Amino acid sequence: MKKLTFCLLLTLMSGSLSLRAAEPFTGFLPALVQDKTGKPFWCNAHLKLNRKCIATEISNLSMVIVRSQPFGECEAGMWGWIATAGSPQKIAIGYTVTPDEKFNISLKDMCRPGTVVKFQPNKKYKNEEDLVGFYNGKEIFRYLGRK
Repeated sequence: MKKLTFCLLLTLMSGSLSLRAAEPFTGFLPALVQDKTGKPFWCNAHLKLNRKCIATEISNLSMVIVRSQPFGECEAGMWGWIATAGSPQKIAIGYTVTPDEKFNISLKDMCRPGTVVKFQPNKKYKNEEDLVGFYNGKEIFRYLGRK
């Protein structure tokens, strides 16, 4: 009976841990986010609450990956990241992941349903992370956190 109870408890615990690991980022986004030109960015706390964008992952360097809702020419939504300001008095800066000739990626490629952007460990500096794009599990670009 003790073994059965222990196995049942272990199964429930491991199941709840795997469910928690699959959840999207649930922290708070900054209320004020601007792009690098000073214009309002397409994702912030208000837009997240109204389901115009979602936050998917946070790095150990306080950067958050965000994705917009699908729209006309972008059937799976745009990807971007927000560099949180670190203090309430500073404004967070948002960046859109844009196609790059170096990686031979078009806007259509970035908007495909199978495209996912994640943080991955830097190959040289293990405590830093790179912004990496995948399409159906295959790496299509990597922006290095540090070279």
